[in-house]
Amino acid sequence: MSAPPVLHPNDSNAVSNTDTPSPILIRLPEVKRRTGLGRSAIYARVKLGDFPQPVPLTAHAVAWVAAEVDRWCEARIAARDARAVS
Repeated sequence: MSAPPVLHPNDSNAVSNTDTPSPILIRLPEVKRRTGLGRSAIYARVKLGDFPQPVPLTAHAVAWVAAEVDRWCEARIAARDARAVS
């Protein structure tokens, strides 16, 4: 089974030509894969403010900023490591 597609924002309408990389948007199957959480757990954490907010793509589709999801995962690891040291 192949990985779900990763969406890249359309930068054809870019106002400035900077060296800042465009954010990568990922859909729910990839968020689930990266976090190990299920759909309900992800949306529950979003509601509690403990997980990045999704970005609306259309009236019925959302995605998450990959870097924000990765930072959330890294924060969980850091919290675990901080508890192990103390």
